[in-house]
Amino acid sequence: KYIGMFSSDRRHGAGIQYFNNGESYSGSWVNDKQDGYGTYQYKNGDEYAGGFQRGCRGGTGIMKFHDGDKYIGEWVNSTFSEESEKYECNEIKHGIGVYIWKNGTKYEG
Repeated sequence: KYIGMFSSDRRHGAGIQYFNNGESYSGSWVNDKQDGYGTYQYKNGDEYAGGFQRGCRGGTGIMKFHDGDKYIGEWVNSTFSEESEKYECNEIKHGIGVYIWKNGTKYEG
């Protein structure tokens, strides 16, 4: 179920998508892809809030894991696959970031 703005029959602008698997995304859409700032709620309790590019995590964001761990930093977003002719999500932590375990231990780098 999608509640939000459309342009030319595509999700475009602010909107919320509720997926059949129980997950949801609330934020900015461009040409039917998550793009800009948004929040993604995973069914296991994880939550990502931050940048999206072409439907993938990209740029600065905070990933809160259901076990209490947290990653704050940069993400590499997507690459274009010649084989499938579409963008695929890499979603790799990249550059400077901070990983914080639930016991308070931190890794910065």
